[in-house]
Amino acid sequence: IEAMPSGGNLKVEIYPDRQNAIIEITDTGMGIPEDVDIFEPFATTKDKGTGLGLMVVRQILAAHNGSISYRSKRGEGTGWRARIVSTG
Repeated sequence: IEAMPSGGNLKVEIYPDRQNAIIEITDTGMGIPEDVDIFEPFATTKDKGTGLGLMVVRQILAAHNGSISYRSKRGEGTGWRARIVSTG
């Protein structure tokens, strides 16, 4: 929502199966600049914030054999995909 200061669309989809869950989040916001590694500690595109959130999310997912990725186009929005692996 912070990436869409003038409004837009936010879509959340979840695809579960017996061994994984895929969570996809897409927005029609500003997009992420190509020269920013958003998983790098202290990297941020916001005026406020530490730039640690996505790094922590990626580490937590990796510790549970999951992953996170994104695709983004400046001015068109960003799509996130997280894969969560069942431990049971």
